[in-house]
Amino acid sequence: MQKRILPPDDADSFLPLYHIGLILYDQQNYEESLSKLRKSLKTVKGYVDDMYYIHQGLTLTVIGDIYKRLEKVRRALQSFKDALSSYEIFFSYEHPLVLELRSKIKALEEDSKAS
Repeated sequence: MQKRILPPDDADSFLPLYHIGLILYDQQNYEESLSKLRKSLKTVKGYVDDMYYIHQGLTLTVIGDIYKRLEKVRRALQSFKDALSSYEIFFSYEHPLVLELRSKIKALEEDSKAS
């Protein structure tokens, strides 16, 4: 219904795409999930406000988790670093989302060195 009412590039259309991407992720349909999550990022791209940075960070974190599950370590690492950059614009360095991402990045870097 929202697709019929809102133009395809409306900022409010990012949330349904994001939630569909999360559902697909939970169903382990990773390729389709990536597609929806990327569309969600593109939809909100022109709107730079607090919601943009939070959404970008959340979405990139999920994308990083998907890449990690698909064993695409470099892409996962890049997604996590990009998410961290978004979060650091909005949150303090001690915020739980920032700390969680730093932990994920550190673990991936250590795993890739060990391989």
